[in-house]
Amino acid sequence: MWLADFQSAQRTYQEYVTLVRITYQHEPDVLRALGIDQPVPENKQKWLERARLFYAHIPAYNALLDQKFGLKLEVWAQALMEIHTLITTYNASMSAQ
Repeated sequence: MWLADFQSAQRTYQEYVTLVRITYQHEPDVLRALGIDQPVPENKQKWLERARLFYAHIPAYNALLDQKFGLKLEVWAQALMEIHTLITTYNASMSAQ
C-alpha cells in the first residue's frame, strides 16, 4: 500500500514540477528555491524531503500557476499533507526494522 501511494505521489509531483518548470523556465532562482534545479534523488527518504520542500514553498509562486493552469493553493496544501503522511509512515516502518 505504501509503495503504491509513494509511486502515485511521485507521478503527481513530476506533473507539477513540469508545469512549474514551464512557467518559470527563465527564472532559475525560483527553480532553485523550489529544489527542482537538480536531478531527482533516487533515495526514497531524500525524494520525500525534496517533495516536502517543493510543496512547502510553491504557494509563494502560485499566482502564475493559478493564472496559467488554474492551480489553487488548496492543491499544494493537499499534496503537502500527503507527503507528510508518506514521511510519517516511512519513518515508522524504518523504526520498526
